[in-house]
Amino acid sequence: DCATIEGCDDVDADGICDDVDDCVGEYDCAGECNGDAVEDNCGVCGGEGQSCDQFISLSIGSVENGVMEIIMENTMPIAGFQFELTGVALATGACSGGSAGDGDFQVSYNETGMVLGFSMTGTQIPAGNGVLTNVAYTATGDESCITNEILALGDWPGGLYEINIGECAALDDGGGTDGGDDGGGEEFLGCLDESACNYDDGADTDDGSCYYDEAGCTASISDDCEAAGGVAGYTAAGCVTLATSDDFLASCEAQGVEASILSAC
Repeated sequence: DCATIEGCDDVDADGICDDVDDCVGEYDCAGECNGDAVEDNCGVCGGEGQSCDQFISLSIGSVENGVMEIIMENTMPIAGFQFELTGVALATGACSGGSAGDGDFQVSYNETGMVLGFSMTGTQIPAGNGVLTNVAYTATGDESCITNEILALGDWPGGLYEINIGECAALDDGGGTDGGDDGGGEEFLGCLDESACNYDDGADTDDGSCYYDEAGCTASISDDCEAAGGVAGYTAAGCVTLATSDDFLASCEAQGVEASILSAC
């Protein structure tokens, strides 16, 4: 005769017969069989979703060639944002790219530095860390700061969270590098020695053109020359040298200043 082996009950289908199974069902996060404890959005068993570090951070990233990155790190989805940037003026097409662009956000702004972003379709920016948008600007100050921030949260169960704003960033002149260095932008050449006859207070780089006259730079050149870009007060002595090597006198000639002004030559 063949022996018949009967199967066992396994209601929870865990491969263990119910009569020897420690838990017929499932353990909750607290280790209780068929308990009702669950993890909250902070990963805490039985928590209320208020014990984890939830935050949104906005900061200025790289600043280069008249464009600054706005960086956002967020632990919950974002449905909209608004902030102001000090020290800058914004023009047409100022904001582009970043997670706002990826999320098809409508980003608007005004010339005084306010930036506003939201989605017409309800798209949200997911939790993450990266460039929110790139902002093209014209500097009106030495640095820019993020102020008056307003952030609309997306789908999130709620709880406590922090908003952190980064430090102000130095601005370049539209041709610089990160941190406000002008990175080799336009130089204004001229004589930087105040004791020279042709001192130029508008120059930032000395070009070696300084002219010194032992007589004390006593002869004057017409104010017309100054209006044309020259500097009044050049001495007549050495005028030939100046006329051929000095940008100011050359500009006077180009403007058609009367020959009598340079008669000492």
